[in-house]
Amino acid sequence: MIQALPRILSQRSDVVYIIAGATHPHARRREGDRYQAQLQDLAKELGVAQNVVFYNRFASPQEMAALVGSADIYVTPYRYETQAVSGTLAYALGAGKAIISTPYWHAAELLGNGRGILVPFQDPAAIAAAAIELLDNDAPREAMRERAYLYARHMVWGQVAQSYMRIFVRACANRLQPIPVAPSIQSAEKSSASLFMNA
Repeated sequence: MIQALPRILSQRSDVVYIIAGATHPHARRREGDRYQAQLQDLAKELGVAQNVVFYNRFASPQEMAALVGSADIYVTPYRYETQAVSGTLAYALGAGKAIISTPYWHAAELLGNGRGILVPFQDPAAIAAAAIELLDNDAPREAMRERAYLYARHMVWGQVAQSYMRIFVRACANRLQPIPVAPSIQSAEKSSASLFMNA
């Protein structure tokens, strides 16, 4: 995403890219904040440091929801397909954000049918083109936001809780019904033997 910024800023100088979250504690123990330092150095090298904000701390769910909610476009430029989930992607979908993402598993599943734009892995030019397209065209961006928001309604906590309650009610109802008694082993053996002998 940082590599995409020079092209985006050449068209839209008002863009600010926020990178939210602190380095994971396990990664910090192994290698410190090396990755974040590399990103900061890259932003300086490309001349976009003034347009990149590092929100370098652990964000509570409420803070993260507020950060995602304040964005015009949410981007997940993950590098590997096997990225199974993204909590912030779920936040962005639920908030009805315009979304650009690489096609890791979770994003490919959620962003089909125009709910987002999938771009190839490690392709800053594709990210830039998608961002410029969304920023310059209000109607397609708003249509994408609406599709994302409507799709995510079944994922909000209230709906998930109701789904669980329906499952629990069905499970209890099924448990209260009499369990069919299996035939005795002796009758099953006779049945099997007669079937075998008549074959």
